[in-house]
Parts: sequence; C-alpha cells; structure tokens
Amino acid sequence: MDVFHSLVIEDVSFIVSADSVLDDCPCPEILNDYDRTHTFIDSYEFNLSHGILWLYCDESKSIQYLKKALEDSPNKEKLKASIKAIKKYYKSVQAN
Repeated sequence: MDVFHSLVIEDVSFIVSADSVLDDCPCPEILNDYDRTHTFIDSYEFNLSHGILWLYCDESKSIQYLKKALEDSPNKEKLKASIKAIKKYYKSVQAN
C-alpha cells in the first residue's frame, strides 16, 4: 500500500498512461477470468490488489475496488488520499 500510495501521489500518470492494447497488457483478461472462475473474496487484500491492477486499464473499476478496500483498510488516510489523487487526475485529463 505504501509504494502504491507514493507512486499515485508522485505521478499517477505513470500508471494510467499505460496503453493496455499497445503494451499487450494481460490485466483485463486475467482479472476478468479470475473474477469469473473464483468465488468472490471480499477482503482488503483482494480489493486493494484488484484496484491497483485495474488502474492500469480502467479507472472506474479501479476506484470501485479501492473504495471497497477502504472499508477494511488499516491505513484509511493513505487510501483516501490515493483515491482522491486518482479522481483529480482523471478530472484534469477530461477537462483538457
């Protein structure tokens, strides 16, 4: 969580500027397959890891999982700040 938080606060564009098609990113396929084939595990670790991975491909799904992780987060303030930074970045991108 600390590394993710630091990266998001310092330069969230590093993550979100990844082009999942050009970079041949397997994240969407892996995560969708995992969700279809596994019993849903509603835990902090599951939601945080999915939130981090989805940030490379789909901001709304990332936020959805990060918000779920927030419920059980041992460090709510860092996770709240990370979510806020992600939302702020996407608002600024959409405004331009």
